[in-house]
Amino acid sequence: MTSVLASVARGILKGIPLSLYRASLRRDLVGFVYHVVGSPGLPHVTHLYPYKSAASFEQDLVHLEQRYRHVPYDEIAAS
Repeated sequence: MTSVLASVARGILKGIPLSLYRASLRRDLVGFVYHVVGSPGLPHVTHLYPYKSAASFEQDLVHLEQRYRHVPYDEIAAS
């Protein structure tokens, strides 16, 4: 059932023009969420979705740090 719902959701999202996303999404603040970071072959996650290794996650953080300003949660909550 879950895979059917996911398939339907993907179909709907693919039908929304990118221009509509851009017009409706706030772009001055971007958040990233990693559900799992770990070693390859985690049995409880592997069959659900792809995930980052610790090394790949670290590379992502370096990339983001070089291109964006890190904003602490307290600063976000205060605004």
